Amino acid sequence: MSERALLPHFTDTLPKPHINFIWHSGFCCSTLIARLLDVPGRSLSLKEPGVLLLLADAKRQNAIGPGRAFPQQFPDLLFYLLGRPFDIEERTTIKPTNSCNYILRDAVSLTEGKHLFLYSDCRSFLISIAKKNEYGRQYARKLYAGIVGDGNVQARWPVADVFEMTDLQIAAILWHMQIAEFHRSWPMLAPEQAKSLDCDAFLADPLETLVKIDEFLELGIGRDCLAGRIASSAFVQHSKDNKTPYSRDDRRADHARTAKEISSVLDEIVPRSYDLCKSTPRGAPLRNPLVSLEKVYAS
Repeated sequence: MSERALLPHFTDTLPKPHINFIWHSGFCCSTLIARLLDVPGRSLSLKEPGVLLLLADAKRQNAIGPGRAFPQQFPDLLFYLLGRPFDIEERTTIKPTNSCNYILRDAVSLTEGKHLFLYSDCRSFLISIAKKNEYGRQYARKLYAGIVGDGNVQARWPVADVFEMTDLQIAAILWHMQIAEFHRSWPMLAPEQAKSLDCDAFLADPLETLVKIDEFLELGIGRDCLAGRIASSAFVQHSKDNKTPYSRDDRRADHARTAKEISSVLDEIVPRSYDLCKSTPRGAPLRNPLVSLEKVYAS
């Protein structure tokens, strides 16, 4: 009997793995938070595993099931293997890339654990896109093209309308599409399983926020260890390039400079995007915040 034929019998005996997830909208400190939560022997933090991209793309292409490229049990086996810790006391947390938000409902069904929904506000998302210049604009269009067929309430834009939009207008719609994907999956989760977090709350008080994340995800890292992680070089390096110094003050200065340069564009695009994407709440985009934060979102 082939290995493929044996797979259904093997996956029938697999327990649901205990995996925590950090889902995110992009440009919201997700990589930094995942890095700070990575404590060998206690907390294993997997940052954007490529195999989840394979699963998301296979699902988009309807390539999972009998007679198709991947067997029906492929997602079960994948999450089971990802959930195996290196140490018996170690908890696993996965931070998928945001193009994997499409498999959120699969993760909820096939695993046990907590789900943190991390986001920046729409204006901050656009500032992050703009400050990366041409690369940022390319990123937004590429991600939009990748998830526009995912079927959530905001992913239904006529092609002709999209061609008439500027790069930042598309980026704004992209942000709303990601929030819509979170809302589509949220009803599957029990209240104690899901928390949301505005990254501005983390940036305002990193240690206290990390302590709350640690408690919510039940990682057992502890305040002292987290304080040490924040005091380490990880907190003053660029999240995507650990050879580049980049602090909270650097981020604030970058954002302030870019926001000033495109303030009139932001003042037009952000409110208009809320008019177009009516399913997005005009207050905090997601409920059940891990840390309460008073701020304006829709302007």
